[in-house]
Amino acid sequence: MLSAVLFSVDIAGNILIVEIACKLKKILSYNQQTYTNALRQFLTFFHPKSPESIDVKEIEAFISEQVTRNGISASYQKQLVGSIKLLYNEVYRRNLSLNYLYPDRSSLWGQEKGISSYPAA
Repeated sequence: MLSAVLFSVDIAGNILIVEIACKLKKILSYNQQTYTNALRQFLTFFHPKSPESIDVKEIEAFISEQVTRNGISASYQKQLVGSIKLLYNEVYRRNLSLNYLYPDRSSLWGQEKGISSYPAA
């Protein structure tokens, strides 16, 4: 029971800081909600591991799994990567180079066909 409480506090705390960062960066409220939902998915996936101890290879594998196994759209992939970057840049002050995980523009236009630019792991 205590671990569940600590888990929800940890996620809530990270999400609150990202929400504040979104407001400071003047990100639209709709996009803020999308970022927090994507971030919640990321943090839940890695629980009980602390976000501070997640390395870039694990983030790559997470994105790859979301694309290949869960079939997320290129648009949601972009939001997921953006929320992860925001978490690490604003909360943990780690400037992770994750731009290569963004889908290319052509996949954003072709997402209704299930096209993604990120290769399977």
